[in-house]
Amino acid sequence: MAMDFLDGELKLIGEVQQKLRLYRRGLLTLTELIAALLHEAALADADRVIPHCLALLPEEARTHVEASIDRRAASGYRDDLVLYLGPGPSEEERARLCLRHRAVAEKVVEFYRQMEDGAAPPAGLEVPQVDLFWELLRGMRTDEGSTCQAPGCDRPPVRVSVFCARHHYEQIERRPPPDY
Repeated sequence: MAMDFLDGELKLIGEVQQKLRLYRRGLLTLTELIAALLHEAALADADRVIPHCLALLPEEARTHVEASIDRRAASGYRDDLVLYLGPGPSEEERARLCLRHRAVAEKVVEFYRQMEDGAAPPAGLEVPQVDLFWELLRGMRTDEGSTCQAPGCDRPPVRVSVFCARHHYEQIERRPPPDY
């Protein structure tokens, strides 16, 4: 049975897919890919799809994931996975991220432990191909008070268009938006 994904979960899977494309093109190292995945997962608060994100990674990534988690655990999850331009997060936000990084690490370790024990992959581990443009449009604020200019559509337009998200996507991509 397919899993119903929340918007934040789809966004996280899409971010991982995007970073994987950069890795395959040689624009990210495996270490950078793993740091980005763990950091995005902590920010997304979408722990339910961490196994889905891990399933996307190449086989050689596992040792890098485990080494990154070991380094983070040794530092008490206080070391940053990313380099911030500017002041970075507040101390309060850093403390919250520390807890999130610990929760993500525990979820990753749990997934790998289940795989070592020969357990079947979690139900619904099919990973959808996420269209980040569609996700961006779906999450965009709308202009209430006006309606989409597509004939017969009464949905509000997104802020950057005279069309609703669906019709704007169709105008640009020349195909209907994904239905996942």
